Amino acid sequence: MVWILLSICMLLGHALPVRAKVLSLEKSRPVRKVAPYMGILEDPAGDRSIEQLVNPVSAAAFAPIQGEMLNLGMTDAVYWLRLEVNTSIGPHGGAEGSPFVWVFDLGRPFVRNVQVYVVSQGPGAAAKIKKISSQSSQCGFPGRVSRPGCHSAFYLPELTATPQTLYIRVVPLSSLVLSPVITTMKAYQEQVTRKMLRFGIILGIFLALSVYSLIMFVALRERSYAWHSLAALSFGGFFLFIQPLSSEYLLALPAAMVHRLALLALGGAFCFSGCFARCFLHAADRIVDRLLLFFMLQGGCLLLLALGGASLMFEMAYIGVASMAVAVMAGASLIAWSRGNRRARFIFIASVAAGAIGVVHVLVLGGCLSCRPGFSYLYEVGGIAGIGLLACALGDSVKALQHEREVLRVSERRHMELAFTDALTGLFNMRYFRTQLDLAIQCAEPLNQSFTLMMMDIDNFKLFNDRYGHLQGDQVLRQLGQMIGSVIREKDVACRYGGEEFAVILPGGDFQTAVDIYTRLQGTLLQWQEHEKESLISLVTLSVGVAEYFPGEHADDLIARADSAMYEAKEGGRDQLVLSEASDPGYDQAAGECATIF
Repeated sequence: MVWILLSICMLLGHALPVRAKVLSLEKSRPVRKVAPYMGILEDPAGDRSIEQLVNPVSAAAFAPIQGEMLNLGMTDAVYWLRLEVNTSIGPHGGAEGSPFVWVFDLGRPFVRNVQVYVVSQGPGAAAKIKKISSQSSQCGFPGRVSRPGCHSAFYLPELTATPQTLYIRVVPLSSLVLSPVITTMKAYQEQVTRKMLRFGIILGIFLALSVYSLIMFVALRERSYAWHSLAALSFGGFFLFIQPLSSEYLLALPAAMVHRLALLALGGAFCFSGCFARCFLHAADRIVDRLLLFFMLQGGCLLLLALGGASLMFEMAYIGVASMAVAVMAGASLIAWSRGNRRARFIFIASVAAGAIGVVHVLVLGGCLSCRPGFSYLYEVGGIAGIGLLACALGDSVKALQHEREVLRVSERRHMELAFTDALTGLFNMRYFRTQLDLAIQCAEPLNQSFTLMMMDIDNFKLFNDRYGHLQGDQVLRQLGQMIGSVIREKDVACRYGGEEFAVILPGGDFQTAVDIYTRLQGTLLQWQEHEKESLISLVTLSVGVAEYFPGEHADDLIARADSAMYEAKEGGRDQLVLSEASDPGYDQAAGECATIF
């Protein structure tokens, strides 16, 4: 029973709010929400005048406003607002005796026209009516655009302790949402500065996303980035035009024209988003492609509707087509996602977010949902999130492309290795050897530098194969290839020249470099002989020939000299290294001298 009684009391408290009839302004409260003190009267024909309303009978016809904001939804009627106000601050209550200024702000709605009248009792019973105009200098911003009748902030004349009545005539474009306040001049300027700063940051984000996508388009030549750049620019234009601050401070255009430009920008954003989705998804699926084409057609319809004007009928048609377009985009992206196109998930999430914001917007315009101050943030943050998601989709696409290129690069490298690598020993093959030898000559020739070529051959390898078999011979070749690869320098090129013969190119190396490598190889073979006595490689010996390149020498001549030195080592008893000591291109191979080192 206690809970029931408490609930009834709460309901009665909401149904019978206690409100002051006259709004008293105080210096200690610089911002006052005035909707709870206001009354509203509908003027369907728009033919009532201020003189007709300034009487007790008409005053009783004004209905009180419930709540701190007024949301009448979509309407084409004219409305009158009534507010009684007084102040205890004298006419010179400002700093150093300056006039104390109050500003009446309707909350910057999109309206065709606003007129404000101040009614006070003159001598006797006659009412004194004064019309207030919103001139550019009245609210402390001398650089702002001056269009009397279209602003929503008004400088109030010197108020007194005697109650005065404000009458506000509002002609909406297609819907009417008000959040009226009365503030001091300082509070008003601070409020406008904060909103302009937030507005500039939001526009900067859209511009940054657009420029980023444009730069990526120039760099990658990917059309998706161009469409994304245009979509971000269009959405930024939409928020620029739909923001009442733009119509008051930036654009010297009628409010109806600014509203039309906002709808045109939104229609263009839909068209560009459709082009982006079609290009980004590479819609090979017929159903997805048809849906995206239908979405682009709806974007074109939005452009045509925006050209029609800012009437109630066109506004409702625009909302219907836009809602259908968002549903089509969400359906197309969901189908593409379900069929394996993972990139479509970003577009689907962006479409769902846009749809949710659209539902809130429709509820606000329909008067079903009270418009809170945070809703403006919702629209702007939602727009940035949608464009940001599309940018994330592009980033994911670039990441996937980079992964594909990396896989392709690894595959190409692997195929190159297979093409230039000897499968048995793991060293490079004869084809790669000839390529690297020609390259070494090309690099050494301009700089007058030299390099060294080593030719190695396993002694009596045919007899080894005949005795132990070719499988054991292959095992020896494999182990010897690993040994050669372990003793050479990082820049050296070791190759299997053919059969049991090996070749090593030593860039920048000389005879001493070849001797050092031969010494390390012999040491490795000796270790195998000591520790792996059962291994057949311990029976292997090598005959090595070394030739140093001289400028102008042909590759075949260099190979022939190294090969001749190697055979000299075999004829000299095998298991040794022989250096070819040719010093000029006229060297006669048959008459050349070789020096045996080991």
